[in-house]
Amino acid sequence: MIFRREKTGNWFYVGIAIFVVILILLTALFSTNTLIKAYVDDHFLVNGWLESGDRSYNEQLFGLEKQSTFKYIVGSSSDENYTAFLTVTSIKTIFMINEQELLDKTIETIYNAAGARNITINNSSKFASSRFLKNGHNTLFIVLNGTQKISGFVEKVKIIGETWNCAYSGTSIICIGVAQTTDVKNGNNSENFIHWAKITSDEKGTFNEIYNYNNYIDSNGLIFNVKCH
Repeated sequence: MIFRREKTGNWFYVGIAIFVVILILLTALFSTNTLIKAYVDDHFLVNGWLESGDRSYNEQLFGLEKQSTFKYIVGSSSDENYTAFLTVTSIKTIFMINEQELLDKTIETIYNAAGARNITINNSSKFASSRFLKNGHNTLFIVLNGTQKISGFVEKVKIIGETWNCAYSGTSIICIGVAQTTDVKNGNNSENFIHWAKITSDEKGTFNEIYNYNNYIDSNGLIFNVKCH
C-alpha cells in the first residue's frame, strides 16, 4: 500500500511539472506572436490614391494565427473613371507558410474574388515571375489580364498577386492589385495604365521589360514600397 501511494504521488508531481512546462511554452509562444502589419506609407499615396479605411483584423486558434489587411483605392483625381485598388495582407502563423503555397493561396483568392466582382480572367494571359522590393525581399508574383462589367460596359482590367515571407517580422505578405485600364463608358477604348503603373512600378523597370511600357520605371510604386518590418 505504501509503494502504491508513493507511485501515485510521483505521477501527480510529474503531471504538475508537465503542466507548468506547457504553460511556460504557451506563454512564450503568445508573447512572441505579435503581428507586425505591413502597409504602404502615406508618402506614396499620391495622384488620387488613399487608404480606404476598410481595414480588417482577425485571429484564429486562440490568437496563434493572426491576419490583417489594409486596402488602398483611387479616390478623386483626374483619372477617377479608371478604378483601381490594392490590398496588403499580413499573416502570422505558428509556422511560416511555404512561399509557393502562399502564391497558390493568392491565385485562389484572386479567382474567387473575380467572380464576385464580375471579372472574367483571361487564363492564357498568366505571367509569373519574381523581383526584389525596396524592403529587400525577393517576391513571387503573377499578372493576369481580364475584363470587368462596369455599369453595363465591358472594361479591360489588369491584376497582380505578389507574395513574400518576411523573416524579420515572421509574417507572410500577400498583395493583390486590380486596375481598370479602359473607360469604354466614356468612349475611351485605348488602355490607360496610370493606376496599374502606380501599383506595380519599381526602380528597375521590371514591368517595363515585360510589357514595354516606359512609365513602369518609377521607384514610388505601391507594392515596391510596402513596409513589412
